[in-house]
Amino acid sequence: MSDLIFPRRLRTKRLELRAADPAFADALRATMNDSYDFHRGFLEWVKPDWSLEDVRQRLHLALADWSEAYGEKRYFLFVESGELVGCIGLRPTSPPAINLGYWTARGHTRQGLMKEALEAIIANVGDYPLWLTTSPHNLASQRLAESVGFHCTQRGAGDGARWRYERSGG
Repeated sequence: MSDLIFPRRLRTKRLELRAADPAFADALRATMNDSYDFHRGFLEWVKPDWSLEDVRQRLHLALADWSEAYGEKRYFLFVESGELVGCIGLRPTSPPAINLGYWTARGHTRQGLMKEALEAIIANVGDYPLWLTTSPHNLASQRLAESVGFHCTQRGAGDGARWRYERSGG
């Protein structure tokens, strides 16, 4: 993974993807708190009331992770108005692959924004295989993964089950 460089900013037609910055704390807190009910069935880390200090701490950790070879690189998605509308995390793994995770803010789904962001990420990582997991109940996330070339390779069952999706590099 040492040859893979993650740029701190990426642009798409409608989005700017930016690496973590403590200046995002207020916007991120508002977005995460507003989206709690929307995400609570799918993302284990969500909670109903993020404090500004919690969010600042997460952003500082994300900054520290960026420089680590196997640290997660988080891109925050902003539309032209400056509104924060989602996040994509990339975690390099061994053997060389990249684990993706993503979420879209309530009110910004089904607009193609996350697909646009994922396409930019995929174009940037070249030949590295990508994988992600999703809840078996999150049909929108499954459709999104499939729309950008991922295929379901493993289906877990029971409480807390996750489905694994993979995409070959190139």
